[in-house]
Amino acid sequence: MDVERYLELVLAPARAGSADESNDLVEFIDSAAEVSLLSGTLPRQASRSVRAIHTALFPAARSSQFGIVGPTAEDVSSGIQYRVIYSQAFVEDGVGRRVVETAAAGGEETRTHPKPPLKIKIIDGSVTLVPVDDTGEAGALLVKSAALTRMFVDYFEKMWAESRPLGDQRSHMLSPLEVRMLSFWADDVNDLAIARRLSISERSLRRHARDLLAKLGAQTRSGALALAMRRGLVS
Repeated sequence: MDVERYLELVLAPARAGSADESNDLVEFIDSAAEVSLLSGTLPRQASRSVRAIHTALFPAARSSQFGIVGPTAEDVSSGIQYRVIYSQAFVEDGVGRRVVETAAAGGEETRTHPKPPLKIKIIDGSVTLVPVDDTGEAGALLVKSAALTRMFVDYFEKMWAESRPLGDQRSHMLSPLEVRMLSFWADDVNDLAIARRLSISERSLRRHARDLLAKLGAQTRSGALALAMRRGLVS
């Protein structure tokens, strides 16, 4: 059974409010607050991977304090892989852009898609959270069947292949000086030494650093370096 057939049989009735809550493998969550809580807590339980497709912001994310987004330093060091596809509308939203940049700076692999048809979150390839609308306010399905989740994994991988890496348009425009700066950051060279090697002032160096972070869509130097290494800009 493919994802489209599964959605026809299970997700459509859930959207109509008639999902069978007695099925242990597919539980319908009708509380928007619980959906929001699960969306945040499930990734924290991951041991191998988090795959997600975001089509729209959950209303609570519009708060200036949107909490932990994407992987933490502990996640990255333990080898948990985060791969997330964002709809173009999500990225173009002001708050959404902040969410994406914060997650990318933390080590998340991000891509954009013009209009993904389904919002999902897959944990370790075994559990899937499937909101029945773009935001999750109308409830969600919690799929705890590994067999069913494999269909969503296949769906995600298909969408991943069709999506475009975020920041590709900017990262290919890095100047030779910016590439050298990334190399110095990789070697943990301090700003004074970098400025001397590049024959520029520390003030100019800080300006170039801000421009470089903006081009890579990162908020920190470590985040920019992680993204640059992933894209093959530095070794």
